[in-house]
Amino acid sequence: KADIRPGDAFVSFDGQAVEDMTDILYRMEEKKEGDSASLVLNRDGVETSAEIIFFRMPKKKAHGEP
Repeated sequence: KADIRPGDAFVSFDGQAVEDMTDILYRMEEKKEGDSASLVLNRDGVETSAEIIFFRMPKKKAHGEP
């Protein structure tokens, strides 16, 4: 698990600079289950790196669904 916290600012995703969350979402759409990505985050003025692996989230059942 990547230690991403509220207030962290994304600096780069897979070596490419991040302008805003739209950049992150667009790049995440290109990933498949099992793919990985490197992140650089800025937390309180300190840059930290993380590696994430993409996986499919289990589909939640609607309320009352068997």
